[in-house]
This record gives sequence, structure tokens and C-alpha cells, in this order.
Amino acid sequence: MLLRTRISFIVTLTIAFICASIIFVGLERERLIKNQYAHESANDQSSLWSKVSLGIIKEMEDSTSLILDNTALIRAVEAQDSMRIQELGREVATSLTRTPTVDRLDIVYSDGSIAFSSLPSVFQRAPISPAIAAAFIRDGSIATGVGNDTNQNTYLAYGFPIGTDGNRPVGMAILSIDILTAITEMENITDSLVILVNRRGRLISATDGSLWRGLYNQIDLDDLKTVQNANIDDRYFSITVLEQKAELSGLIGRIIFAKDISQLISSQQAISRPSAIFISCLIMLFLAGLYIYMSRAFAPLSESVNVLDSLSKGDLQAQTEETDTDNEIGKISEAINVFRDNLLALNRYRRLRERQQARQKRFIIKEMTSLSDTLEGDEREEIIEQLEKIRTIVHESPEDTDQHEQIIRKIKNTDDQDTQKGPDSLAMMALAFQHMSGRVQDAMHTKEELSSIQKELDIATRVQQSLVPENLDISRHFNATGFMTPAKEVGGDFYDMFRLDEHRIGVAIADVSGKGVPAALFMVMARTLLRSKVFHIDSPATVLEHMNDYLEQNNNEQLFVTLFYGILDEKQGTLTYSTGGHNPPIVSDNNGTRVLEQTEGAVLALINDIVFKEKCVALEDNSRIVFMTDGVPESFNKNGEAYGDDRTLQTIENLEPGQTPEEDMKQLIDSVESFVEEAPQFDDITCVILHYKKDRHELTGNRDD
Repeated sequence: MLLRTRISFIVTLTIAFICASIIFVGLERERLIKNQYAHESANDQSSLWSKVSLGIIKEMEDSTSLILDNTALIRAVEAQDSMRIQELGREVATSLTRTPTVDRLDIVYSDGSIAFSSLPSVFQRAPISPAIAAAFIRDGSIATGVGNDTNQNTYLAYGFPIGTDGNRPVGMAILSIDILTAITEMENITDSLVILVNRRGRLISATDGSLWRGLYNQIDLDDLKTVQNANIDDRYFSITVLEQKAELSGLIGRIIFAKDISQLISSQQAISRPSAIFISCLIMLFLAGLYIYMSRAFAPLSESVNVLDSLSKGDLQAQTEETDTDNEIGKISEAINVFRDNLLALNRYRRLRERQQARQKRFIIKEMTSLSDTLEGDEREEIIEQLEKIRTIVHESPEDTDQHEQIIRKIKNTDDQDTQKGPDSLAMMALAFQHMSGRVQDAMHTKEELSSIQKELDIATRVQQSLVPENLDISRHFNATGFMTPAKEVGGDFYDMFRLDEHRIGVAIADVSGKGVPAALFMVMARTLLRSKVFHIDSPATVLEHMNDYLEQNNNEQLFVTLFYGILDEKQGTLTYSTGGHNPPIVSDNNGTRVLEQTEGAVLALINDIVFKEKCVALEDNSRIVFMTDGVPESFNKNGEAYGDDRTLQTIENLEPGQTPEEDMKQLIDSVESFVEEAPQFDDITCVILHYKKDRHELTGNRDD
């Protein structure tokens, strides 16, 4: 066997082994990444499902007062007066169904047996099983979670003991909402289809039940927290299965997240098939080229052996002609001292070295291009420009060595003598490649620092949100809700509502100049200072004077804050307030919609010893009071047009009568968002809507303050 044949065979086997190793490592790495991604995705979905469920249950908690304040219903449960329980229970159930957070009301006795259910059924049973309900009643604790009844209806349930003051609980009231509500909200958040089934695969709840019929035979319900794939009518789905326990009734089911990945699969197929064909063709071309190269490289060797053999015998007229022989190496050694053999060998070595350097240059260029792809923006453009300069060294004849060395020194921004050792373009490229690698590492380090800053801003956002009161329903006469969204990760707006004494409630809303972290820190200072003053000073104007003097003395950054602070008197039905440079609230009642008068004073924290004035207005029954920052009227659309004070006043005037503060807030914010559309948020938006009812206690029962 000829030497060139042996070398070609060895190289072919080596390339095949390398390709197989690369494919194996790639597949194994892809499998590990897929498993890690599946586990993290399942954990994220499980955590998000818990947050969605707890959020819905938290909303049901706001309706408990309708039952806890109904002493007649509680006494009927204590006396086990079935007729009276049915009558009063239907009244309470009717009131609850007016809210979007409760679908069903059940009342059970202390032993867990059913006393009333708003869901008509022959065999009635609450979503919480009798044994579990009895245990929570004995402990006097609240039961929350997933439960189901005898008709296999599945709910998110909130059960709380009921009883007269000072006595042990006589039963439990259970507020429930169909699990489909949580499923729908989860689908909106995750952009996936969510299906709830039992362990045997029977459908319990889903927005699209037909999808489960196609998935039933394709997935393993016991394969938890991994990614499974399914195909339905040329649609591909990525499936994650999580265990769902109905801790209130004993049901153990599965919650399935199905994400449509048809477009991704189509894109992968469109890329993978041509890539496989291209790589196969490339390998075949390489092997064919290798064989041709080896044949041509060794052909002169056979011819040279014959010539050198003739020359060694003194035949200077010998012509090279191709002959077959198996002992080329022996004939080369016999003619090793012949000058022509040395010259021919030297020429062959020079050609081989040039080819090797060309391959090395192409490899370095390829690696440089890969490094440039990891950068963005100006850094990437600069690297690409330098790369093009290096390409000229590879593709052009290196005749002007000085010019090439100047290019490399310019790339390195140095006069290092290492670039002046000789005309070796390969060495110069290696130096440039080393420098470019360092720049890429610096850029990646900068990205990591920016990512760390972003994480800290996310924490600051959550801390600021925790300062905003979650529940403003602290009065039987004043029902309120609040809304705040910063223009950046953190903002300078805040609102607060707190009880001062038995009959008075404080309400405040503020806007710090500027946006972002400085405004947020100044906001925290202002809110803390406000809380420290209001419980010791009865006058809103005096509170603002004390705050202004303190903030002005500790305001090195020259920030300022506009602050409205008012005191609501439940007994007198009045609002005593001082505006502090803030836009006054808007009142809507039987006399129309109007803006309250501005009081004397200025913004806080700029000028010391300012005198603030206050005003007192009487509130009519069923009146609305809207407090807001200038982020509402100063919301701009993409044409640069502001929402404006007139449009704000008109929107408040058009609020539907009989709505809750939450519904009023939604109507107002929806109007602003519809006007702004896709334009970026210009300023922090904060708003508080308060309803005043003189006879609110008559609607909700005689509730203690």
C-alpha cells in the first residue's frame, strides 16, 4: 500500500472520530441544558401558580366583612336554625355575587356538615371536606387553598370561622371561586394553555378542553418537572406537568402547561436540514480534496525518485516519468546527497509551509469573527473594522511589512517591539487576536456589572412597593383604593392613608421632583417624616411647616416635594387639608365635579420658615374624592399631546354611578392608557379614589370601628 493511501486513510478515520466526538458532546450538552431548563421552568411555573392562587384568595378576603358583620346569620348558625340560615345565606350570597372575586358561598356547622350552599345541588358538600373544616373550626384558624365538592367542581377556597364575640366558633363560612379563574389568569401571564386533570387523566378544568383530548395519549402524567413534547394536527407543544394537591379536600391532580412551539420547531427544521446537507457536502469535499492533494503531493516524489536514481548513476539527461514503486523512501535516502534532490525537497517544504500558514490564518480570522459576535454596538463595529484590516494581511501579498506592522501596533495602541521582530504575519495576527480577546473580556465584565445594577434596581422597586399600603379600607364611612406605577424602576411618588384616632383618618399623596433612585430616596425620607408628625400634630398646615423646615435643612441635592395632607372626620363629614404645592383633589357629588381650592404655601424642602394655610370642606353623602399626582394629566401620547386637566376632569365627571373605588380607578386608568397607547410613560402616575358614605355602616352591618 502506498504511503499516500495510508496517510489518507488515517486522516479520514481521524476526522470521522473528531466529528463523532463533537456530535456526541453537543447532544449530551443539549440534554443537560434541556433538563436544567425544564427543572427551572417547572419551579418558576409552580411559584407563579402559587402567587396567582394566593392573589385571588387574597381578593376574596376583602368580602369577609359581609358575613362577619351579619350577627343575625351567625346566631342562626349557632342555633342551627336551618330556615333562617337559608334566608340570610341567600341574601349574603346575592351580595357576594356582585363582586368578581366570589362565585360561591357555603356555610358549615362546627362539625363540618353543610348548613347552606349557594350552589344548588341534590347532594351538597362544601369545597372543604367536613373533617378538614371541623379541624380548622376547632383551631379557630383560616383555611385557604384548592378544594372540590361531590360534583367534582374545583375551587379556590377561603374558609374562616364565624362566631359571636368572645365565644368559640360555631361554624365556618367558605368563599369560593372557580379554579378556571386562576387558570385563565395563569394563561394570560405565561402565554401558555393551562389544563387541570386528575391523576387518571380526567379533565377537571381548562379554557380549551378540546386540546386535552389530543394530548391525553401523548404525555406521561407521572413525569413531573420535565419538558415533554406533543404533536396535534401539525402543531407542536412543549408540555410541563406539575402536581396539584387539593389540600382542603384530598384531591391530587395534575396541572399541565402547554406552550405552542410550532413556529420554533418549524424554524429549527428549516435550519437543521440544510445545515446537515451542507456539512455532509463540506466533509465530502474536504475528503475528496485531501485525496487529490495527497495524490498530487506524492506524485512529484515518485518522479523525483526516478530522476535522482538516474542522476546518482550519472544519467543527467534522464526525464521524469511516472512509474510504480513501493520503496520511495529508500530511493530518496539513496539520492539524499544529490543537490537536485535537496532543491526539490526545499521547494516542497516551502509550499507546504505556505499552505499550513494559510490554514492557521483562516482559523485565527474565524475565531476573531466569533469573538466580535459576542459584542454589541460601537465595540462590535470597532472590532469588525480592525478585523477587516487584518484580512488584508491574509489575502494580500505581504510585500510591505512595515505597513502591516503599523496596522497591528495601531490595533494594540502600543509601540511594543514584539511586533518588529520580523515579517511573520501569522505572529502579528496572533498578537492582535490576543489583544482583541482581552477587549471582549472587558466588554463581558461591563455587561455583568450592568446586570448587577439592574438586579439592585429590581430589589429597590420591591422595597418601594412594600411602602405603599395594600389595604385602604380602614373606615366604615370612607372606602378607598390606590394606584401607583413609577416611570422608571423606582419613583418619587407615594400615597398613604392611616387612622389618627377614633373618628379621624389621615390621607396624603406626594410627588418628589425628578425620577429614579434620588427621587425614591427623598420620597422615603418625606414619608417617614410625615408618619412621625401626624400622630402628634392635629393641624395639616402645621405638619407641612415642620416637614418643610426639616427637609430644607437636609436637602443637599436641592430636591423638593409637593405634598397634599388632609384629615377626614367621620363624625363631622369634613376634609381639612393643606396642599403644600400639590394639585388639590377633585370632588364629584350632587353639585357636580370640581377642583378644591389651593391653600397658601409652596413646595416643601426649598425655602425655610414658609407659612402654610389649611381649609376645611364639608363632604356630601355619596361623594367621590380623587387625589392624584401630575403624572395623570401630564401623560403624553405619541404625538406629544398631554392628557390634560380638562380631559381628567371630564373623565372623573363621567364615572359611572354606583361603582366601587376599584372600578372607578380602572375606568380612569383605562382612559389614560387608551389615550397614551404605545407612547413611553413620561412621569410617575399615582392616584387615590375615596368614596364617602354617611350611612355606609347600615349597608354593611353594625361594625365596630
